[in-house]
Formats: sequence, structure tokens, C-alpha cells
Amino acid sequence: ILRELSINLSINDNPWIRLPETLQRSYKFCTFVDAITFVQQVAALAEIQQHHPDIAIHYTKVSFVLTTHDTKCITEKDIQLAEGIDAIYARFNPRIT
Repeated sequence: ILRELSINLSINDNPWIRLPETLQRSYKFCTFVDAITFVQQVAALAEIQQHHPDIAIHYTKVSFVLTTHDTKCITEKDIQLAEGIDAIYARFNPRIT
């Protein structure tokens, strides 16, 4: 489990919303197919990391909720997955910023 300061420092420059037990973020895409392609890439990363986010797809908007379910709080696993998702999004084209 991460200490409060570590969590704040790790996500300080990211647009993730931090709630007491979760990190949340949404991404917007030009088309539904782009959104699904992004989700597929995130799913592959989640399998590698063995840490799986809650995902909601709303046409061209993809939302993630990250938490470590067995501890019911944010852990290093969530920070690492959030960073990985951001890295995939940074490489993804086309995207809407």
C-alpha cells in the first residue's frame, strides 16, 4: 500500500482523478474503432501486469477505474497501470486531446 505522499507525487502531473480508493480517467477518440483499438492495447498491458482495470466504453469515450480490489485502495500496481495506459495513449493516433 502506498503512503499518501507517494500517491500524490506519482500522479501529480497526470490528469487522473484520485478518489479515496480509486484512480479514474477518461480518454476521447475520433471513432468507435479507435476507442476499441486503444482498449485492446490496454487489455494486453493489463494481462502482462496481471492487474485489470474497470473499463467503460461510451462510443468514442473510454473510462478507466483503477483500484487494488483485495486491499480496497490504491497501490503501486494502480500507479504502474495508470502510467502504462498514459504511455499507450501518448503513442496512439488518431486521438483527441
